[in-house]
Amino acid sequence: ATIDPVASEEPGRKDLLIRVEEKKTGEFQFGVGYSSIDDLIGFAEIGLGNFDLFHWPSFLGAGQKIRLRGEFGTTRENYELSFTEPWLFGIPLSFGVDLYRRDWSWEDYNERRKGGDLRFRRRIVDFLEANLTYKLEQVEIYDVEPDAYWSIQSEEGKNWLSSITPGLSYDTRDSYLIPSRGVNAGITCEIAGGILGGDKDFVKTIFSGSLHYSVFKGHIMSFLLKAGTAQAYGDTDIVPVYERFFLGGANSLRGFRYREVGPYDTATDDPIGGDSLLMGTVEYTYPIWENTVRGAFFFDIGNVWVDDSWRVVQPGDEPLSVFGGDWLKSLNSDAGFGIRLYLPIGPIKLDYAWPLRWGPDGWSDAGGRFNFNIGYAF
Repeated sequence: ATIDPVASEEPGRKDLLIRVEEKKTGEFQFGVGYSSIDDLIGFAEIGLGNFDLFHWPSFLGAGQKIRLRGEFGTTRENYELSFTEPWLFGIPLSFGVDLYRRDWSWEDYNERRKGGDLRFRRRIVDFLEANLTYKLEQVEIYDVEPDAYWSIQSEEGKNWLSSITPGLSYDTRDSYLIPSRGVNAGITCEIAGGILGGDKDFVKTIFSGSLHYSVFKGHIMSFLLKAGTAQAYGDTDIVPVYERFFLGGANSLRGFRYREVGPYDTATDDPIGGDSLLMGTVEYTYPIWENTVRGAFFFDIGNVWVDDSWRVVQPGDEPLSVFGGDWLKSLNSDAGFGIRLYLPIGPIKLDYAWPLRWGPDGWSDAGGRFNFNIGYAF
């Protein structure tokens, strides 16, 4: 970039003319990886950061973003086309459209979601943004095992979901990749059904927040809190299994099996999810080789409950008070250590964790559990 003073219309003052050379705005990425959640997975993505939907035939120059991504794995298959206009109507209002198809293969059933959404985002003040998303999608549950839990069998078939999700986000982190200070917090409330139509009526509220600070140079302490509730209303009696909360695995309670912390069917040993979730993590990271290789020690705690108010409810008994002594015994916890690699292909996360305590809804095998992920956020 070059900066040159030029004459201005105001006597005694100069304007600054800044000349910049635009970098390449297109990118193509592909790769193959492995994670303890998805097993073998590959992806391909093509994107353009200076797209112009209405400038034929070059389609360049307006700063719009378009992205096409496909993921192929042993347990999932996802396709997504995204378009974003960061400056709608000449004001700082971001508008986006997503079209997608997402397939998962769970132990007792398969799940397919296809649909799209419209999203808006507007900065309110420094670091604080408001967002609003409307989503219309079809959810299909198929290939259900004959001995699957009754709530899974009852959802077999296709259902339409129509929902609107307002939200707020606040982010003061000094880095998205390795934050050493700042706060990142957000809350969303998804309202499905009712006057919006669709086959299911529910409200799903999720809060997540992280706090980071530097103990001393390169040594970072991070705290994470996540809480959520889901409630059915109207013509829907229970929250659908595909909208419930699950815990366990590489991105939550790392000492436990994926999605298997929380309520389960005692007859089939299937995890069935819950209507409330609460989890927290403390993680300490330090440099091993500059910022390319970092070590980590961590502690996770949390649970998922059938009830929508973070309480254990036993038939015929009074609910346990939240944060009471008996209630705390229902929480599951683990601790462990890990390595963080920041490579050109993306960040890689390697963790080994041991369960410390598990309540009636926490499953654990003997010994520790290894977790491996490519790409992550805290």
